[in-house]
Amino acid sequence: TNYLKEVAQYGNWEQLYTATMPCCLGNVIAVRKIQDKITVTEDSHQKLYQWLQEYLREDFYQASQEGIKTLDSILKQSQDPATLVKIFKEVCDLETRFWDQGL
Repeated sequence: TNYLKEVAQYGNWEQLYTATMPCCLGNVIAVRKIQDKITVTEDSHQKLYQWLQEYLREDFYQASQEGIKTLDSILKQSQDPATLVKIFKEVCDLETRFWDQGL
């Protein structure tokens, strides 16, 4: 999105890291929450199936947990935590609107 491009272009590395986390974390949490209800197969929708399987991998989950720890550490050490919270919230709102379009 343009928002992420702006953060990448004008923000610092803390802001960019923060801006990328809602997508990663949201997808991991969402896909794991619905994993018992997934009916798509590799034969019916190969790309979607592969995408879902990536988010269900244990190493991907572990990486997301490390990402949470890193984000927490960045927030605690930041000179401007309010901006990081604002960025995280904005990207969460963008993610929500993205997924709401499919409903």
